[in-house]
Amino acid sequence: MTMRFANFVDRSLLGILRDRPRSYRHFCADMAGLAIAFDVSGEHVSLSFNHAGHRMYDVRTAHDARVSTTHDAIVELARGDVDLITACKIERIALFGSATSLGRFHEALLRFVNLMLKSPSAQHEFTEYQRPIGST
Repeated sequence: MTMRFANFVDRSLLGILRDRPRSYRHFCADMAGLAIAFDVSGEHVSLSFNHAGHRMYDVRTAHDARVSTTHDAIVELARGDVDLITACKIERIALFGSATSLGRFHEALLRFVNLMLKSPSAQHEFTEYQRPIGST
């Protein structure tokens, strides 16, 4: 299985680091200690933050929040076609965790999308991720 979602997130964050290093450092420092487990169209990956940066794991690790969704729902969310609350209400995304952890996840998501819009490298990664699965 390809790690399509993991590659998108990791490369986007690395693009933000290249294009906006100060913003990246502030973002990671603010999110330090947060660990999120994702199941995106059957791809299981974990993302964590510390004061030095982010780290992607291709296995499930201990997490504060868990997200279960699809590739298409991630695209819709990042494009702004739907907000996180609506996506949960219409069951496009399922979130699990404490209220505090889910609040931090929501903040991280909003900030990630905001930084992605300001980073040409991250925008390129999102363009690639939007391609239908199986297209070249």
